[in-house]
Amino acid sequence: MADVAAVETETEQRLQLLNLGIQTAIAISIHKFPVGLGLFFAIAVHNIPEGLMISIPIYASTGSRLKAFLYAGILGGLSQPLGAIIGYILLSDMQSTYQSIVYGIVFGIVSGLMTVIVVQGMLPSAFKYDPKGNMVVTWFLTGVITIGFASATFNSAV
Repeated sequence: MADVAAVETETEQRLQLLNLGIQTAIAISIHKFPVGLGLFFAIAVHNIPEGLMISIPIYASTGSRLKAFLYAGILGGLSQPLGAIIGYILLSDMQSTYQSIVYGIVFGIVSGLMTVIVVQGMLPSAFKYDPKGNMVVTWFLTGVITIGFASATFNSAV
């Protein structure tokens, strides 16, 4: 009889653990659902246009979807994890004061590069394909307003 009681107790404990695991999974799933929506929004607003900015000019110049995809995927997609790895290696042992200085330098360089690319390359090319500038100006301002709204809403630079 003692063995039967021990088996029933062990079975009850396993069922309790199973119930706890399922309840935890449901709670975490509910918690992560808005995170998933936010991630979708972040990808849609950031990564998709970024990939298009890389791939459209390459496709237009080469006529090759494969080349456009590879450039966007390799140069655009792999640079982020590569930067994370290099950043971790370089900054992991650095004091926080120096990390802030390095972040400021890197963000300044990257923002300067992006500004030059937009002003000297992308906008003139866009106006070439839209001589009246209606679409370029409309969508340029839409982008500026979207980023401004996101910055004001989340109280930080995007």
